[in-house]
Amino acid sequence: PDMYVESTLAVQNSHASKAESKKHPSLPKEAVAMMMEWLRNHKDNPYPNDDEKAMLIKQTGLSINQINYWFTNARRRILPKWAQCKT
Repeated sequence: PDMYVESTLAVQNSHASKAESKKHPSLPKEAVAMMMEWLRNHKDNPYPNDDEKAMLIKQTGLSINQINYWFTNARRRILPKWAQCKT
């Protein structure tokens, strides 16, 4: 089993059920998977440039704000968990 995927799913599931409200529906799983894949391939520099963001907008159908917020949160929540798994 992939340690990254497992820790990622745990992060997503722990926030999903109770905290989710109608004002903040969760993003489509396919979009999250695409951004997660990008993040996994760019762990050393997890900041997509404008071209990469444009590509993600096309691929995911999300807005620039949704992508920016997702990466901000991912750097805070997911990357530290991945760093723990490595040790």
